[in-house]
Order: sequence, then C-alpha cells, then structure tokens
Amino acid sequence: MRDSGDERFRCAVSGSQGSAGSPSVKYLTLVLAAALCSACAQLPDEVLPQQSGEIVWRRDAAADAVAARRIDEALAAGVDVERAAQIALLASPDLQAQFETLGIARADYLSAASAPNPVIDWQRRALADGGGATVDWGLTTQLIDLLTLPARRRAAAIELDGARLEAALAVQHLAIEARERHLRALTAARIAELRRQHADLGRLAFEVAGRYRDAGNLKMLDFEQERTSFLHAQQTADDAALEALNARFELARLMGVLEREAPVKLLGAVPALPQGDPPVAASEAEALRARLDVQAARRRVEASVARLGTARATRIVPQLEGGAVRETDASGERSRGPALALELPLFDARTAEVAARHAESRLAMRRAEALALDVRLEVRSAQAALANARRRAELWTKEVVPARAKIVDGTSREFFFMLRGPFDPMHARQEALEAEIESVAALRDYWLARLQLARASGDLSLARFAPAVAETSK
Repeated sequence: MRDSGDERFRCAVSGSQGSAGSPSVKYLTLVLAAALCSACAQLPDEVLPQQSGEIVWRRDAAADAVAARRIDEALAAGVDVERAAQIALLASPDLQAQFETLGIARADYLSAASAPNPVIDWQRRALADGGGATVDWGLTTQLIDLLTLPARRRAAAIELDGARLEAALAVQHLAIEARERHLRALTAARIAELRRQHADLGRLAFEVAGRYRDAGNLKMLDFEQERTSFLHAQQTADDAALEALNARFELARLMGVLEREAPVKLLGAVPALPQGDPPVAASEAEALRARLDVQAARRRVEASVARLGTARATRIVPQLEGGAVRETDASGERSRGPALALELPLFDARTAEVAARHAESRLAMRRAEALALDVRLEVRSAQAALANARRRAELWTKEVVPARAKIVDGTSREFFFMLRGPFDPMHARQEALEAEIESVAALRDYWLARLQLARASGDLSLARFAPAVAETSK
C-alpha cells in the first residue's frame, strides 16, 4: 500500500463474463477493493483490474463537484438497479460518515505508530551570593515507548485493518440495500398500476349497475354491492399509489438525492423467477469465513490480545526515560553525561490497566462468538425464507395467475353466448388482477429473501437478478 492525496477509492471489477463479472453485481463487488483501501491509501496499480467505477470520499469541494456531476449524469439517464447502487455509493451521507470513521481510525494508527517525542529540559539556577548561575540542559525520551513501539504499531495496524473491513461492509450493505429499495419501488409502482386497473373496472361495473338500476333491471341491493366494491377498490388504489410514492422517497433518501425537486425516474421491471436458486457458496462455515463483519471482529480480538501483551510486558518497568544532560556551573566549567529516570511500581503496578486489557480481550472474544452465532442464525433463516418465498412465487406465477386468466377467458366467452351477466367478466378480471398483484408481491418477497441471503452469507453473486418479467396486464 502507498500513501496518496487522492480523494477517491479507485475500485474496479473484472470485465470477464460470469457471475463475478456480471453487470448486475458490478457495484456490489466494489466493496472487495474498498476493503483494502485506507483513509489516504489506495491499491497499487498492478492489482487493479479493468476500471469500472469509483467510490468517492468527499473530503473537499473538488470531490463534491466530481460526485455531483456523476450523480446528475446517472439521474438524467434514469435509475435502474445498477445506477441506484452507483448513486448511493457516490451520494449517501451515511457512507461518507463511515469513511470519516475510517479516517479517525487511520489517525489513531498514525498516533500509535509514531515514536515518542524527545523532551528538552532547561534549568538556570542563580547562586545565593550573586556570583553567577548554573545552567542545566537535558534531552530525554521515553525508552519504554520506544521499546514497545513495534507491538503498539502491530496492534494499531490490526485495528486499522478492522476499520477498513467495517468501511467495506458499509459499502456492501449500502449497495445491497440500494437494490432492495429499487426493487421495492418497482414493485410498488407495478402494484399501484394494477390497483388502478382494478379500480377502473370497479368504476365501470358501478356505472353499468347504475344504468341497469335506472332501467329497473337491477335490484338496489346489487347496485349497492357494486358501489361499495368500487369505493373499496378506489381507496385501495389510492393507498397503493401512496405506498409507491413513499417507496420512491425512501429510494431517494437512501441514494442521498432526496433534496432534489425532480422525482427519481425509475427504469426496469420486476425480475422474473429464475429456474432455480444458485447454491450458496458454502454453508455457515463459508459465511463465517467470507463475511466482513466477522473478519473485523477477529481483528478486534487480535488487537485486544496484542495490547494485553504490551500491558503485561510493561508492568515491572512502567516508565523509563533515558537521554543526556549537560551542566554549566557559575565558573563556566561544563560537564555532561547520561541521564536515566525509572518509575518504581511501588503503589501502582499497572494492575488496573492489565485487568482492563484482560476485560477488553474477553469482551472482544465474546462479541466475536455472539456474532458467529448470529451469522449462523441469519444464514439458516435466510435459506428457509428463500425456500418458502420460492414456493409462494411458483404457486402464484405458475398456478394461480394462469388459472385466473383461463377463468377470465371462459367467463367472457359465456357472456358473449349470454350465459353470464354483464358483471361476471369484470369481476373475473378483477380477481385476475388480484392474483397478479399477489404474484408481483411474491416475486418481490423472493428477491428480497435472496438479497437477505446474499447479505447473510457474504456471497454477492446471489444478488444477481434474473431478466424482468413481461408486462402481463392489459
């Protein structure tokens, strides 16, 4: 790694084909490079694959201008699932805040990795008889701090590595959440459109019922039934439109562009159900190896153990100062020699500090153990949720929706042969729309469960979406 004044994390992914190089996971894999980038350091050029994007750490006006220009370009082109992640990685203030914590961690590392400053001591003592003065010069430094510098530097480097992993985890989670919010916004917009069609059919049935009632061919009870059904459908459509609007707001907030007056232009459609679920890269053991938060927890354990070792090693000699002194007496004669100051641990043998370091190391280990249990729970729950979501999506997309389409077709035919009343085809179509709404919701829940499994397992290839479903509503 080399230091640089560049304001950006230059992150890239391979342009090869396959799940790892798929455009649909392009911005998710940026985290792999971000995990290795420090506050003011970047990867050597020889290990960077073909460049495909950047994550900008906005620390000055120039970086803000660069990010704003790219955000404007992405918004003007329309927000699909990839641009949603791209804009979020550029504009999200939450991610920028995480980067600032990384800067603080690097400052802590630089502080721990620095040698102690030498201390110059000067004294001038006038003689009582007024016959001159004695001048003393001394230059000393903390020898214990010098001796323990390598150990403290290793511990600080481990801490910094953990901070890098946490920043990379924030990038990963933000990219996945951007995909989730984009998916929710798409499905909410699609459901709102289907609800509007459902309400339009209800309005048509209500108007036809009014004409039949005026002609004396419909009972008042049946007319009121159509009226209340229309009012309920209209209210449901209004609620769906509000939910779609809020979903857009939430996506804009996540991307960090909520302050813009122009609404976010969504692109894409609800992804189709894939033929099968890709195998998880491994089970819980692989998740414990791949997840960045688990790696960061292990770094914290290593750092706490290293600090404990340093505290133990300095119990006997807590402070040791060494250097040189020179004295000039009143007659002008000079003398020089070494100086040494030793702290005697008579009253404070650093037992409190060692006990605190012991507690810190145990705390880090217990938290790492608890996180491992949480990872196992998340993976198992996500796998079960994904299996259940697939069964539900298959039921609605492959069974209920086609069956409802056949019912609509059969009811329409019977109406033309005067075997059905005028309201039956409209009601059948409304029920078909209800089935399609449930199908869209089931597809959304499937992909949300899959994204949750990607987050739980650390396998970003699971976040690759299938091609969008065709628009089936008329």
